[in-house]
Amino acid sequence: MLELKPLSYFIAAYEERSITSAASRCFITQPSITHAIKNLESKLGSTLFLRSRQGLTPTEQGHELYKKVKVLLQQSLQIEQSFIDTKVQVIKLYLQHDLRLSRYNLLFNLLREQQGSIQFTLVDNIEQADIAILDIERVPSHYNYQMLEQEGYYLVVPANHQLAGHISVNISDLDKLNIIQRPYCTKRKVFERLLKNHQVEINIIAKAHHDQQLLDMVEVGFGVGIIPNLQNESNNSIMYIPISLEQEINRVIVFAYRINQPIINQLISSLNFDFIRSKF
Repeated sequence: MLELKPLSYFIAAYEERSITSAASRCFITQPSITHAIKNLESKLGSTLFLRSRQGLTPTEQGHELYKKVKVLLQQSLQIEQSFIDTKVQVIKLYLQHDLRLSRYNLLFNLLREQQGSIQFTLVDNIEQADIAILDIERVPSHYNYQMLEQEGYYLVVPANHQLAGHISVNISDLDKLNIIQRPYCTKRKVFERLLKNHQVEINIIAKAHHDQQLLDMVEVGFGVGIIPNLQNESNNSIMYIPISLEQEINRVIVFAYRINQPIINQLISSLNFDFIRSKF
């Protein structure tokens, strides 16, 4: 008889197309995923995946097993929930590290309204998540998404900086500035190309691990930073100055969710994202 746990590992491997991502999603080691798949292949007498450096490619038998196991696991979940008085839907959320959770309070309240009892739990990476709020450029291929908001970038400087009184700055104003870098920024390479094309040289004096650290370093005078405008908050010690560009550089933040999870997709389908976007 086939056990449900190894079958859930198979589902993760199938959907992620990667042993590493499947292991991360299931909170277990890579050898455990590999062992489970090999045992399934042995019991079924079939090869379920072709392995390569690019990852896992399901065979015809793998595709067939996926369809059947997906139904089986869904039925198992429904049976379990039918015997639980308080039906708590646990949803695993990944939040990109430079975003603030409180900004999306409306979204989470609307999700709770659609489902009687939801418990959100934060996970460390996207592979473990049912839903995610992140930059559109970081959305994996096996996720759908809805746009939440689009944001530009600001130069953030100490209040006593020479540029603090400017209404806006352009690329040439960045020349020779001491910059605190955001190495996790998805638009970093775009800015670097722009600086090179305009022959602007900057001095990277520090690399921030997160945005609050960058703001703290700016406040104490270490240097200046380039940061998305979602972080733009009133602070007498720091000034946010719009960056004027010939072609705007924007970051798109989206709400992403797994394609192959019927319960999650049903929950998402009831949300009015036009209304949600209008509130940002």
